[in-house]
Amino acid sequence: MSQEPDKKKMVITGGCGFIGSNMAHHFAKSGEWDVFVFDDLSRGRKENIKDNSITIVEGSGERLEECLYAFEGADTVIHLAAKVGGIGYYEEKPFSVCLENTLIDTSVILGMIMAGVNKFIYASTTHVYPHELQTSPDSPPLKESDAGSDPLLSYGLEKLYIEKLLSLVEAERTDGDAVPNIGIARYCGIYGSGQDTDLENASLLPALCKRAAMYPKVPYQIRGDGRETRSYCYIDDAIEATEMMLNKLETEKMIGPYNVGSDEKFTVMQIAEKIASISRKNMTVKTQPEIVASIMGQSCDLETIKSELGWCPKTTLDEGLIKIYNDVKERVNYEKVSTNTE
Repeated sequence: MSQEPDKKKMVITGGCGFIGSNMAHHFAKSGEWDVFVFDDLSRGRKENIKDNSITIVEGSGERLEECLYAFEGADTVIHLAAKVGGIGYYEEKPFSVCLENTLIDTSVILGMIMAGVNKFIYASTTHVYPHELQTSPDSPPLKESDAGSDPLLSYGLEKLYIEKLLSLVEAERTDGDAVPNIGIARYCGIYGSGQDTDLENASLLPALCKRAAMYPKVPYQIRGDGRETRSYCYIDDAIEATEMMLNKLETEKMIGPYNVGSDEKFTVMQIAEKIASISRKNMTVKTQPEIVASIMGQSCDLETIKSELGWCPKTTLDEGLIKIYNDVKERVNYEKVSTNTE
């Protein structure tokens, strides 16, 4: 693969997905990086990469030889690739989720070590935290030190295992070893333009924005009674945190895990009402109280990342919701035009 000689090579696994493509565009624009995205395209889409300077490498993170090919000559790997889905998918396929993600993560880790990568960012999740700390709308913010007991989902269990595995990589480091400096980010509630809007599988914010944009053709409704609390972090802020982690890895061998999210939480009903107001449509929120969420309250404590990196999110939820609603509305209108002209 050709590489610009005056730039350092960065590989983003899962780079054709929502978070990955936004990161790819950011780092490509910086002028410092020659950006490659490595994706099997099972969920990500080539169309998400709009910068021609970004190289798309099709391949599976489960295959070591394909990881080695993608990572050749790389200074930095940001590992976002994973088998993901809605909570129903995690609950129905616990073994498959755990096994497939273990294969991906271990192949990527071995590949980046063998390729001599200098810096490695691992995308973990707040699903590593115990379920018992998320059973009430008033649950306290999750601290990094809270992880360690049995998570609710096998997805979180696998992520926790890989976090521990990476700490063991560091524990065996000796002078002269070709072992990368490692950072772990527990991303929580990352949202922004370009997210999947499929009403059956999309996360809360893009799904509500699409319902609002399509109302009254589709009902404006939420799952549950709206008492659940959630926190969200705009994609630009999450990218800034990731970049600050990379800068820290210039001098530190191991950093994190850090919560990358928000310590400000809202009820699902408050969020739905905010989106309804942004849409300027006269509609009320329909609830489905017969549906009870397994996670009733989730927000992040940010003291560790604030004290060690000086990072905190800058985009308010109101500002972010305006951006994501306008993005979803534009795509809905485009779909309408495309359908009418076929």
